[in-house]
Amino acid sequence: TNMDEGKPAWSPDGQTVAVVGDGQLYLINRSGKTQPVLDDKLIHEAQSPSWAPDGQQIAFWNNDSLVIYNMQTNQAIDLCIPGNGEIPLQPALWSPNSQQIIVSYRVLVDLQRKAAYKVKEIPNAAIFGWMNSSP
Repeated sequence: TNMDEGKPAWSPDGQTVAVVGDGQLYLINRSGKTQPVLDDKLIHEAQSPSWAPDGQQIAFWNNDSLVIYNMQTNQAIDLCIPGNGEIPLQPALWSPNSQQIIVSYRVLVDLQRKAAYKVKEIPNAAIFGWMNSSP
């Protein structure tokens, strides 16, 4: 499989790496076991994986839509949040508590509340990280 499509993403505990190859997202553990994430019901156009800080979920783009893969349930769920046609799509930026994600610098996804919010755009600004505590 062609595994050179984008940057690999290491899990926070360093035990698993998420790699994109031929449009599929693969998880490879330290012993070399490889597990595909996308089943045959989903289009295989994965890119830009990003691990949640708790290591329990991976956000990635698939067919220009944000998908969350849950390590515990072994399920990939399409959140139907578009990437706005950006190429390449940037990895999701997780909050330190793994409950929120900023995507495309325009949308805040709150996984706990199961809601998405449009973020007001600030010209010439970029978000590089999260505060470590709430204001």
